Parts: sequence; structure tokens; C-alpha cells
Amino acid sequence: MSGASSWVNQCAGRCEPLGIYVGLRDRFDQRMAELYVQVRLPQVSAEDVSKLPVLLARLACGEMALNDYMSSVRLLQDRPKILLEGSIGKGSAINLMKILGYSIGGQRVTNTDLDAYFGQIWRKEGDNVRWSPDIFAELQLIQ
Repeated sequence: MSGASSWVNQCAGRCEPLGIYVGLRDRFDQRMAELYVQVRLPQVSAEDVSKLPVLLARLACGEMALNDYMSSVRLLQDRPKILLEGSIGKGSAINLMKILGYSIGGQRVTNTDLDAYFGQIWRKEGDNVRWSPDIFAELQLIQ
């Protein structure tokens, strides 16, 4: 994206990855935008997200090659998705109403352990909450 005409086209219904569309400029310079596409951020396993700031900084300044980055993180072939029903409330707050299901690679997944894990959303304050960096991997639903 570059210039006002491109911005207008993008705002007509399509936003590029990593773009900000409240102004007339790109979020990153072209080199950084290309780097972020190459590192495949949406596919990085949740277990490796904490490594990203250091790895991306090393890549950006040339201390690390892309191949070294790729061997430092686990990339998922199929990102799990949680299908939720909700509404937009006062002040643009998101109100979650119920979980509709789960999918991996476009295939619906049924799993009672996932139901119990994500059912914690509705727990009252003070209840113990079980947390996992990647419940789908923990339950061996993804590799």
C-alpha cells in the first residue's frame, strides 16, 4: 500500500496484513512488512510466542538469518479456531455469549476437554482457572 488512493481502495473492504487504516501511511516500511510476512506470525505455535520479540529484533538488525528463525519456532500447518457467538455492547465491548465449536484446518473438532477448558470463560471471579499456552497441542489435537 502506498499513497492516498491505495488507502481509499483498502478502506473499501479489504485490509492488508499489518496495515493501519486510520491514517495515510503504512505501519511498517516495505522491508519490515516483507520480513513479517516471511516469518509467518499467524502460524507460530502459542508455545513459541514469548520468543518472538527477541527473534524478530535479531532478524530485523541482521543478526539472524531467516533459516535460523524458522528452526527456532514451531509453525502450525493448521491454526485452531474457536467459534464464538457474541455481541458488541456499550463502548464497543465484546460480550461473549456461547462457544459454538472448534475447527482445525477447516474441519470441525468435537472434544469435551476443550469444552471444559473454554467453559472457564464464564467462571465467577475467585474460581481457580486452568491456563495452557496451547490447549490444542496439550490435548494432542495438533502436532
